[in-house]
This record gives sequence, C-alpha cells and structure tokens, in this order.
Amino acid sequence: MPCASFAVVDIRTGETFWPAFLGVAHCGPFRPDEPKLLSFRLDSRLLVVTGSLELPDDKTAMFNYGPCGTFYYVMGSGGLKLIHTVLHKEAGVRPE
Repeated sequence: MPCASFAVVDIRTGETFWPAFLGVAHCGPFRPDEPKLLSFRLDSRLLVVTGSLELPDDKTAMFNYGPCGTFYYVMGSGGLKLIHTVLHKEAGVRPE
C-alpha cells in the first residue's frame, strides 16, 4: 500500500514545518490511475493531499486512519492550514 510522510522546509529561512497528521495512505485497492498522494507546485502555496490521513492518537502513542478524501492545505507563515476537504464516496474505506 503506497503511503507518504513529509515536512515543508522554507528554503529562505531553513525553518521546518510539520503537518498536523503523521502521513497519508492510499485508500482501498491500488490502481495506477489514482491521483498522487501529495500534489504541489513550487510556485504555489497550495498542497493537495489525497488518501487517508494518518492521525496521531495520544492515548496509544500510535495513529489512526482518518476518512478517505482530498484535503486542500495552504502554506502560511505558521505552517499548513486546511482550507477545504472533499470526502470520497468510499469515505468509510480504510487503507488495506
């Protein structure tokens, strides 16, 4: 199952920004025509995350999978801010 973790680094200051989630996993059976887990352009502040977010669970020190969807973040001075979410039809499907 494809998955990804990342951080954003400001090339000018060297400051590192971590997302509020641990990573993102592909939802359901993998198909080659699926969108990338992370989509961005170097000349844009927008980050599009497609899949199931791996959300931290403070009780177990592990993580839980969130619903499957497309999550739109914008990069600002304080890090990534979620601006829009579109849950997929199969939103109840968790990564395999």
